[in-house]
Amino acid sequence: MSGSRLQRSLTVHPGKTFNAAAFAFGTFALSSTPSLFPSIVLTTVLLLQARAFLRRSFAGLHIIFLLLNLSVATTLANYSASTTALSTVGSSLGFSFLRSLATSISALIPVLITTSLNPQSKSSWLRLTFFPAVWTFIWSVICRVSPTGRLGSWTPLYGIDGYRWILPYTGLSGIDFITAFWAVVASESIGNWVQGTRPTDDEVWGDADDDNRVINGYPHAIEAQNHYTDEPIGPGETSNGHEVGEVHRRSHAEKSTKSLVSAVLLLISLTIPSFYIFNLPLPPYSQNTESVKLACVLPPHTPVNPHESTLESYLAETKRVSSIANIAIWPEAAVSFDSHQARLDALVRVEKEAFYHKIWIGVSFQEPDPTHVGTGIKRRNGIALIGPGPPDQPKNGTGEQVFEYFKHYLVPIAESYQTVPSNSPPPFFTIPLRPSGRKPPPDWPGGSHAIHHIPVTAQICLDNSQPTPQLPAQPAIILAPANTWHPNIGLPMAMLASARAEEVGANVLWCDGGSGSISGVYGANRGVQITQVGTGGTWVANIGLPYPFGRNQKHDGERSRTMYGVVGDFGTFVIVLIVMFGGWSVERTGKTVSRRLSKSSSERGNAKLLHAIGLGGLVMGATGVGHTITGGFRHAVEYIKRSERQSDEESHPHPQPQQQAPTGHLIDADD
Repeated sequence: MSGSRLQRSLTVHPGKTFNAAAFAFGTFALSSTPSLFPSIVLTTVLLLQARAFLRRSFAGLHIIFLLLNLSVATTLANYSASTTALSTVGSSLGFSFLRSLATSISALIPVLITTSLNPQSKSSWLRLTFFPAVWTFIWSVICRVSPTGRLGSWTPLYGIDGYRWILPYTGLSGIDFITAFWAVVASESIGNWVQGTRPTDDEVWGDADDDNRVINGYPHAIEAQNHYTDEPIGPGETSNGHEVGEVHRRSHAEKSTKSLVSAVLLLISLTIPSFYIFNLPLPPYSQNTESVKLACVLPPHTPVNPHESTLESYLAETKRVSSIANIAIWPEAAVSFDSHQARLDALVRVEKEAFYHKIWIGVSFQEPDPTHVGTGIKRRNGIALIGPGPPDQPKNGTGEQVFEYFKHYLVPIAESYQTVPSNSPPPFFTIPLRPSGRKPPPDWPGGSHAIHHIPVTAQICLDNSQPTPQLPAQPAIILAPANTWHPNIGLPMAMLASARAEEVGANVLWCDGGSGSISGVYGANRGVQITQVGTGGTWVANIGLPYPFGRNQKHDGERSRTMYGVVGDFGTFVIVLIVMFGGWSVERTGKTVSRRLSKSSSERGNAKLLHAIGLGGLVMGATGVGHTITGGFRHAVEYIKRSERQSDEESHPHPQPQQQAPTGHLIDADD
C-alpha cells in the first residue's frame, strides 16, 4: 500500500484500519514470548486509536470491541498452549480467553488514563514521557497482584538485547518504559504525517467536544482536516485568528519536533552500552574464576507410580552424576509423599547419599500441608537443599538439610484448587566448596585447603514470574525446579527466570521436568542458553563464577547486591521521574536561556538604533552649525563689499552705467 493510500485509509476509515491493525499485530505481539518491535507497533496503534475515538459518542462500544479484538488475538496467539492447560479443550480455551481479556484491560488502562487526562502542560517533553511513566507504573502494579506475574503480560522478552544491560538497574519495568516511550514517539510521528502538518499542543491532546473533530489530535478525519487546513487567506488577514494561530502552531510544532528528536536520541543512546559491555559468561577455568558444575536430574524413564520407586530412580540418577557435579537438583514435585513423616524419612536417605558422594542435592517434593491435616486435599510444593555436612565428620556420618522452601505462586485453577501457597521468606545459604581444578592463589586464606563460598537461594517455577524478593546479599546461583506442560509455557518461564537472575546478578539453574520442559543455566551474561528440550535425561553444565565471589578474598561470598536487588521497582520509578522532570528542567532552562538571549539581542538592537540616531543627530547638528557659520561668513563678506562700493560711489559722484550682475554672483533679495 502506498503512502497516500495508507494516509487516506487512516483518515477516511480510521476505525476499520486501526481495528485490523490491532488484531494483526496482536497475533504477533501477544504470544507467550512477546517481542520488542511488535509490542511497540501494537502500543502505537492503541495510542492512535484511543486519541481518535475516546470522546466520541460511541467510545464505549468502540472500547468494548477493541477489548474483544485484542482478547481473540491473544487467544489465537497462544492457541497451542491454551488447549492443553486444563482437562478439556473447551475449558482451556475459555480460561485462556478470560485471561486474555484481563490482560487486554490491563493494557488499555494506562492508554485510556493518559488520553483522558489530557495534560495541558506547555512542555512537549512532559507530554512525551507521561504515557511511558503511567504504562510502567500500571504494569508493575498489575504484575505484582496478578497470580501469574509477568507471564502473559505485554512485557517484551525477545528483541531486548540492546537494552538487556539495564536489567540490574531497572528490572523488566525498565523494558516496559522503553517500549512505551518508543510507542509514543511513533504515534506522534505518525500523527504528524497523517495530518500532513504538525499539530498544535491543543490539537495533540484535544480540547474539542464535538464529534466532527478528531479528538486528542490524530488521526485526522476528512471533516477535521478543514479545521486545520481552512481555505487560505491573504497576507495580513487575521479573521478567525488564522494568522495568529498559524504562528502559534508553527512555534509549538518546532518544540514538538525538538522533543521527538531528543527522545529518539535518548532511546538510541541507551543501546550504546550493549556494544561495549562484555556480554559473555565467565570461563570456568581462569585465575579469577572458579568452576562450579550444576546438574539437572531427569531420569530417562520415570516410573508412573510415586513414592519409593520414584525416589529410588532419582537417587540412582543423582549418584551417577555425583562424580562430575557439585550441585544437583530435581525438577518440581519430582517425588510425592503422603505425609510429612514420610518426607522426613525419605530425606534421611538423601542425606546419607549426599554425605557419601560429597554432593549438594536439591530435592523437590510435594507433601500434604500441615495446616490442612485431616482434609487430605491441600498439598504444597517445596525444595529441600541437602549437603554433605561438615568436613570433619567421621566416615559413618551423614549429611544435613540446610534449608527448605515452599512455592509462593501457584498456577491458577491447575494448581490453586489443590495446593496452598507459602509466604515464607526465600532462603539464603552459602555453600562451602573446595576450589577444583587448580591451586588457590598464595594469598588466599586457608592456602591449599581454601574453601570457596557460593551463596545460593531458591525459587520454584512460577515464582520466577515475580521479582526476586530482597536478599541479604547477591546470590551466585538460584535453584529453580519447574514443571511446565507445553514449550510455549516452558520457554517464557525460562526467559522470565533468566531475566530475574540478571536483575539480581545471579545464575539460575532451571530444571524443568514437565512434558514441555526447556532446561538450562541462564542469567548473568548468559541470556537464555537452552541446554535441553524435554525430559531427555540428566545433564550437567560447567559454569564459571568470580573467584572470590565477594568484595575481596576476606569477604568471599559477600557480594554487593545490584541496584534492582536493593530497591526493586521503586528505583525504576525514581529513574522514570528523573527522565521526566530532568528533561523538563533542561527544556525549561533552554527556553529561559533562549528568551534571555532574544531579549539581550533585542536590547542590543535598540541600543544600536539609539546609537545610530545619536550619531546621525550629532552629524546633522554639526552640519547645521557648519552651514550657519559658513552662511554668516558669506553674508559678512558680502556686506563688506557693498560697504566698500558705497564708499567709492560717494567719493566719485559721476554716474555709472547700469551693469548686469556677473554670472554666479549671489544677490540678496534686498539688492
